[in-house]
Amino acid sequence: MTSTMEWQLGGWLRTWPSALAWGTLALIGLAGLWMVFWSYRRALGSAPRGVRLGLTATRAILVLLLLVGLANPTRVVRRQPEKPSRTLAVLVDRSISMSRPDRRGMTRLADATRTWRAHETEAAEAFTAVTYHRFALGRERSSSFQEAVTSHQSGARTHLFAALRQAVNENPAAIVCLTDGLDNSPDPVADIITAATERGVPLYFVVGKNRLRPADEGLTIREVRIPAQVLRQSEFAVSVLAEVVAPGRGAVPVELWRGTTKLAATNPPVQEGRNSLFWTVEVPAGEPALLPLEFRFGTGPRQQVAGRTTRVVESASVELLYYQGALQWGYRFLRGALESDPGFRVTAILNPALGVHLSVGGAEASGMADLPADARELKRFQMVVLAHAFADLLTRGQQQALLDYVRDGGGVLFVSPDTDATRRFSGTVLEQLLPVVFESSGSSAGEQLQSRFHEQMRVVGGASVEVDPAFPGGVIERQTLPALQPIRPVPGAASARLFPASMELPHFGTYARVQAVKPGAEVLAVHPTDGMPGTDSPRVLIARQRFGNGFAAVMNTDLLWRWKLSLPSSSRAVETFWQQWLLSLSPPARGPMVELTTRTEFPQVQRPVTLRVTGVTGAVPALEIQSPQGSLQRLSVSAVDIEGQGAWEASFTPDEPGCWRVKAGEPEAGEVQISISVASQARTAELLDLPPDMDGLRHLAEATGGALIGVGRSVFEQFSVEQPAETVSAQPSWNQGWLLVLWLGGYAAELVGRRLFRLL
Repeated sequence: MTSTMEWQLGGWLRTWPSALAWGTLALIGLAGLWMVFWSYRRALGSAPRGVRLGLTATRAILVLLLLVGLANPTRVVRRQPEKPSRTLAVLVDRSISMSRPDRRGMTRLADATRTWRAHETEAAEAFTAVTYHRFALGRERSSSFQEAVTSHQSGARTHLFAALRQAVNENPAAIVCLTDGLDNSPDPVADIITAATERGVPLYFVVGKNRLRPADEGLTIREVRIPAQVLRQSEFAVSVLAEVVAPGRGAVPVELWRGTTKLAATNPPVQEGRNSLFWTVEVPAGEPALLPLEFRFGTGPRQQVAGRTTRVVESASVELLYYQGALQWGYRFLRGALESDPGFRVTAILNPALGVHLSVGGAEASGMADLPADARELKRFQMVVLAHAFADLLTRGQQQALLDYVRDGGGVLFVSPDTDATRRFSGTVLEQLLPVVFESSGSSAGEQLQSRFHEQMRVVGGASVEVDPAFPGGVIERQTLPALQPIRPVPGAASARLFPASMELPHFGTYARVQAVKPGAEVLAVHPTDGMPGTDSPRVLIARQRFGNGFAAVMNTDLLWRWKLSLPSSSRAVETFWQQWLLSLSPPARGPMVELTTRTEFPQVQRPVTLRVTGVTGAVPALEIQSPQGSLQRLSVSAVDIEGQGAWEASFTPDEPGCWRVKAGEPEAGEVQISISVASQARTAELLDLPPDMDGLRHLAEATGGALIGVGRSVFEQFSVEQPAETVSAQPSWNQGWLLVLWLGGYAAELVGRRLFRLL
């Protein structure tokens, strides 16, 4: 409890601004004192000087006491709220890269420590507790910051993301990490962002810097994406992700080969230090055959090669799961459009509240009563279509299953012409995988239901009234359907394939408004006239994006059934559009795909290297390695069980450094090739003298609501805001008996004095 004396202006002054109220009170006081002096100066001309001054002072005191009453002095008693419990977790990177000195003897750990020391006082004031941890390969608790910085030896490897994930799971108010961002843990950064945002834990980084010159370690191919199966005479995308460590600025030649034919080449620039290069190429499939593709990075002995054999097929069936949140006409016409192509097999869930489900195109397809909450139950489908879905009918588990399904290689098409329905998906799990950001809902539930009712009435068609004397009652009520508008394709290769010049453009009746398109999404079609408010951008109608290993797309229009009704019965425009649109989104049938990986993190000479082959069915896979000098060796493989799935493993011991090539599988079952860079001695990221990953740490911090911490800037303002104290009581001090007696007594003394000296 705290007690303070405050001036709470009373009467009409209370509602005025503070400066204006006090200024007015001061003017009233000055005017009152001047009138007192002026009135007694004229009336007391014959009175003695002392009497005149005494009576003037008495009246002036009365005026001031009156002004004090208007100022309303009040004794306020407040209860200070308890400070919320907030814990700050400070993580100190103790890997070798943080402890290696440059030519000046400066280490990154010393640089980060100096920066953090300037914020320790601010952190102590903003948080009720601060815990300290040190980490390299593992994380340990320290009693103080000094112990975390000085105790124990430096670790040879850094599991930064693993340490952050463990700290996030302890639910601190915030995390500060002193690091250079070099990570060797297998944890994906997206999982760290998801965990931190779900728990509301912002990440702050103090980046340690010095002047170490990076070593030249060449190239490493991290990931190759080549589909196992594609359709004939189509185009498909292949991509490669590689890591390049360069001693300075330059360029790295990258090539894509089809057997002995070079298909594409580029020379992406690289900066000093570690670079991540991602390259995507559109490849024509041609006629049915086995198509060997190979990426080649760099030249000479450090060249890295990785590839895979894909199969070009004549046709492929598409297993489609159609989910519809409410009964309406769209499914009937979509089903008719797909029935003309025997390659589509549709399982439909119509209005899950009623439990209606149908199967079309294959008797063996089992129906489903509702969307599953387990992504494994969706694996038999290449695509899921969500039409007219409502957020209150999709549980978080069902939405998470869809997200995992797309991340694992599936496809989702979200179709809705209802803005009120899409607003309810704002901030949901489903919105995370879609290429657009929905408008947030700003109205109450009742207003939304009313708005949805009006929108549905507009969809059915508004009523118009005509006066006709021949009709009984003289009034006719007619229904008018909304006018159809053509979709406007966005110029680009993908739009050209979806909307070829020979095909009539689809027409829609209603559409949903979205707030924005996510970075990296591909917009295929927009509204012909309506635009985003405050911008020159048109409303997005069709968009898609890659998410994980799969695709997600939105279609913010109806299911085009009104367009079908407006066309002649002989027209096949609707069938052509739907079949082409769904085929462009559906990934190939996910059959067995040979995958070859190395299980040894840092291969080196005279140390065993373990290889693993998955996706081979039937016969034992052939595994062959080629040394940097070109000699071939056949390896023996043994069967292993990996999470209930069969796999094969083999090992070899390299006897020379350089690029070793490994080939696994059989040409008829699919073939895969990888390259393994063998060093004379194992060198981790901590020993490569790489520069700090400033961009990666900045992205991670900003994605979780944190920031990079520098010298001379406050960073914990959001945690320093204190709640206002609770007012327990407020007692006006002027409203007391002895003050009233004093005021009336002074006034009476003045009257008696004036009468005594015959001034009344």
